[in-house]
Amino acid sequence: MLYVKATEGHSDTYLKVDELLTTKTTNYGTISIVKLKELGKTLMLDNELQSSDYCQADYHQNLVFPHSPLEGEKALVLGAGEGVSTHLLTICGYKDITSVDIDETAIKLYEHYLSDWNKGIYSKERQHEFKLVIDDALSYIKTIPKATIAYIVFDLDSKGIGQSTDEYFKEFARVLIPGGVVSAQDGPHYLKSLTLESAKKYFKEENINCSFSKEEGWRFLHSSKCNQPETKSCAICKNQKLHSEFNIIKSSGYLHSYCKPCLKNYRKEKFGPDYDKNYYLQNKKKIIKYQREYFQENREKVSTRTKNYYFANQEKMAEARKAWRAKNPEAAVAHSIVNSALVNKPAACLCCDADVKLELHHHKGYAEPFKGLWICRTCHKRHHGSCEETTAKLDIIWENLYETKD
Repeated sequence: MLYVKATEGHSDTYLKVDELLTTKTTNYGTISIVKLKELGKTLMLDNELQSSDYCQADYHQNLVFPHSPLEGEKALVLGAGEGVSTHLLTICGYKDITSVDIDETAIKLYEHYLSDWNKGIYSKERQHEFKLVIDDALSYIKTIPKATIAYIVFDLDSKGIGQSTDEYFKEFARVLIPGGVVSAQDGPHYLKSLTLESAKKYFKEENINCSFSKEEGWRFLHSSKCNQPETKSCAICKNQKLHSEFNIIKSSGYLHSYCKPCLKNYRKEKFGPDYDKNYYLQNKKKIIKYQREYFQENREKVSTRTKNYYFANQEKMAEARKAWRAKNPEAAVAHSIVNSALVNKPAACLCCDADVKLELHHHKGYAEPFKGLWICRTCHKRHHGSCEETTAKLDIIWENLYETKD
């Protein structure tokens, strides 16, 4: 008696197989096509459900149809599989379609057993409608010239993709024409989106849309190449990188010819391993002033970037806080006592008079946890960032509040 594993949410359900139509082990896994009472004809890969009569139409239509068709232009399918995506592209009006799949044996099985799904797309009568390529998807797309494809359907499973989708989206941005689109399946809706993170690196976030299949809860991404983030080749490592990975030369406004990591290594090799530290010490006031001005002009941008970094690196941040507490036990205890107590705070920052959230700054040590100055986070950071003006002002406030009373 055979069963097929169907995942629903975070749990697995095993469905009884009523009829085994065919099974074949290839170099890339075991393919089985069966009939289930609940789902009808069903495609399995390594005994895991891939698609069925019940859900395949909904899945493929959500994958292919939401984009804006560019009739007569070139289309590319990576993961030809059952052939349904290729068939739908012919309906959209594409005349130059290339479908890539690594498993030729699987294609022959789909031609024979899934012709009702793909409308006989793999038959001899329809071979003239597209070009079938048996090859590794990533290897093939690297051979395609720049800016030649209008639409890409990316439908590989995790085994076909490998460790990361970054390399794929880098190539998508290269081969798509302006206005071109890539549609990708992004896994079940309850799992974290790794495809989205790759898409954001090479496509503007406002040009990335998400859709869901109604029946099975699959998530799909549709990324458009409109005003793509521009790239530049590093003069040292020769890699093509985003403009954000290069420093801007202030005197000219042009991007540096070396990317940031290569520039850092170059300076260390030329000026010694302590170059960064020595440069900071020699230009401390200038750097702090620039950082403060940048923050004032880009407050929202910095805030958003900080929040995104925090949520993406929560474990790393927790380890850093743990290390800080171990290194500064007296300060950690004082902070804990203050945070757990009900205390009367002034209405505004004692330093800049801003009506914002306040922190207790222990200006002269942590021996007395409640003895400090209630100031805003900005003033607190300025003080610890060696802002002489802020530190001098806090010294005066401290003297007026505590030392004159003593």
